[in-house]
Amino acid sequence: MSEKPSPNDKYWELIRLPAARTYFFIASSGLIAASVATFLFSSPIAAAVLFVCGICSLVLRWTAMPVVYFLSLAYFSFAPLGVPEDFVFNQIPNSYLRVFDLVVVGGSLVYLFAQYRLYSILHAGMPFEAKKHFLKVTAKPPVRPSTPLPDAELGRFFGRLALYLIAGQTIWFLLSNFRVDLENFPPLLWQPTSEYYRQALEGPMLLSEPASRFALFAGVTLGVGFLLRFGFWYWQLHGMGREQGELILRDTEWRETRRELNRQEKWRAEALDRTPTLARPPFGFGSVVMVILAPLAIAFLAIVGICCAGIRF
Repeated sequence: MSEKPSPNDKYWELIRLPAARTYFFIASSGLIAASVATFLFSSPIAAAVLFVCGICSLVLRWTAMPVVYFLSLAYFSFAPLGVPEDFVFNQIPNSYLRVFDLVVVGGSLVYLFAQYRLYSILHAGMPFEAKKHFLKVTAKPPVRPSTPLPDAELGRFFGRLALYLIAGQTIWFLLSNFRVDLENFPPLLWQPTSEYYRQALEGPMLLSEPASRFALFAGVTLGVGFLLRFGFWYWQLHGMGREQGELILRDTEWRETRRELNRQEKWRAEALDRTPTLARPPFGFGSVVMVILAPLAIAFLAIVGICCAGIRF
């Protein structure tokens, strides 16, 4: 019989498995870069919190720590010392393409992406298709093979990270320099001067910097989400096989005609059930109308007619 694995084996898997070892060092490098940059340019408190969250997720495998890391990074971006400060919001218009932001965001992206790749190797690559009460106690989720990573995968990994970083800085650059001006078409203005702001104080058509930035961010988010939704939808349709398409059409047909089919099955069941019964049939809605509501309506109209005749008299 094989010996039962000790609880400490999960820590050695980070070094023993080739794929886990690669992504462990990549995630550690990104975490160290983001923590050191935060310590030097922002706050030691924020750096300590981010580093502790990363260590708990990498070594202890707490699956909630990447989410806590992301929320902590977003909070300490506006409150470096733990308390929100007003001057941070004044630095937003000129906060694009800074070395600190590039290092922190780049290191955080490297850490988060590598951390979830590491979870797919050690924790679970895909969730269970069945619900929990249908699974056995000893059932384990499928994981990714821990074979050495090909060079093409690492190239695509860092290429996507660079693309996301450039796209994020580009979007932030546009949000920091455009203003929403509802008096013109298109309703966008590039870097309005202070003189323009003084002239626009009389009317509310030029939004303030926070309101304009929020409106642009909401528009960009909705537009990108709309394009991605229909892009992935068309990609799924393009790669769909014949059997899968037939199943989807049948499922759609069932959803559209299930009420009519259900009614037909009820009629068929009633026709097959011809056993005689001596019980009184239940009152339907028509019986209720004829027995109760009709006399009440007649009585009400009679009372109204008597009252009107009395008033006229």
